[in-house]
Amino acid sequence: GRPDMDKDNLKKSKDPNNAKSTGENEDEYNTGRYKGGLISTMCFILPSLWHCDWNVRCKVILTIIMMIVAKAMNSTPAYILKLVVDALLSKENAVYLVCIYILIRIVGDTINKLRDNVWAPVAANCEVYVEELVFKHLHKQSMAFHVSREIGKIISI
Repeated sequence: GRPDMDKDNLKKSKDPNNAKSTGENEDEYNTGRYKGGLISTMCFILPSLWHCDWNVRCKVILTIIMMIVAKAMNSTPAYILKLVVDALLSKENAVYLVCIYILIRIVGDTINKLRDNVWAPVAANCEVYVEELVFKHLHKQSMAFHVSREIGKIISI
């Protein structure tokens, strides 16, 4: 049989100090650079946005710019509405302010929709890349690593 499927090797693989059994030391995942959180997740995801060609990189930069512009456009209508109310209270003509308000709302919503269309292929590409990394990582693990996992088992409390 295969040496990594021996009973002796399976016993060794359960030893947490045996880094060879899983390809890497599992403590690294619990205490080291793979610690959960937003920053560590972003450090894992962001490189996957830049592994592609310049077309994808330009789309990422364009999406970030569009997001900033859309946020500015979506925060401006509240101020314009304040100016409309002030103009109406002082008996001034507020038609042009209402037109500006409507225009800013339409432009902000349009930029958001365009941003979603630009970002969709980038997000799909990033998702495929991360899935491929995870798949390769799982295949690098030893047979003992996979045998020792109890995936799908219902745990009763």
